[in-house]
Amino acid sequence: MAMYTTTNDVGGLLPDDFGALVVQPALALSVFAQIATTVSTGSTHYRIPIVTADPTASWVAEGAELSPVDGVLQEIVVSLACEGGRPDRDIA
Repeated sequence: MAMYTTTNDVGGLLPDDFGALVVQPALALSVFAQIATTVSTGSTHYRIPIVTADPTASWVAEGAELSPVDGVLQEIVVSLACEGGRPDRDIA
């Protein structure tokens, strides 16, 4: 049996909310999904800040000059683009 469609994906064959019927029960049973934090974004990149060096603290004498030291921050960039399909923009 041949199937003819003019869409580039299965959007013409399945309703838009069909994925929730499969994904939601699987997420409900997943231990990882129960403890994960989901972040929604409209971008193809998500930047996560990480602390690589903590700020320091020390006792100083009364009236002595304070020398503040800031922590050092870097970031991890998560790319959300995918090959051969529609990117899902939710991060768990």
